Amino acid sequence: LKNYLDSGHGKSLTATGKGPHCVGCHGSHNVQRANIEIISEQRCAKCHSYERAKGMKQALFLVEKKATEIEDGLRALRTAGIYPADEERALFNTQAEFRTLFHTVDVELVKKRTDEFTKKLGAIEKHIQDTIAELRWRRNFSAFLLLLFGGMAVVIFLLSKEDQK
Repeated sequence: LKNYLDSGHGKSLTATGKGPHCVGCHGSHNVQRANIEIISEQRCAKCHSYERAKGMKQALFLVEKKATEIEDGLRALRTAGIYPADEERALFNTQAEFRTLFHTVDVELVKKRTDEFTKKLGAIEKHIQDTIAELRWRRNFSAFLLLLFGGMAVVIFLLSKEDQK
């Protein structure tokens, strides 16, 4: 709220009673999660050029795309029986901080900090990928051990049959 009230949108709404507001973006009563489609030429061009908003939308798209990829990785870990609580918390916090930043409606600040958020998400993604790689290694090693012991059992069985002759 503070970021919004300090923004051009918030100042306009406070001064004139007109401008984008919470309900206009998030809906009323059944509050919906904001998404990238909120930033649209149709909506923004009512008051100003869409170009600045387009820059915000591009920055949001990049970060949201990376977050979606991370969510896919988290789903894969949960499917494998691992509950990645730390990574889920880190993703949630990073997304919340980034979305809060958007309420400043400061295009240059958002563009400048997009790389920072992309790096944070990259670190989360790397940890998930490392965990998936470790799971794959463990699975392969377990299969190797199973084959090794199975082979040894066959050899021992054959040798015991040889001794009985």
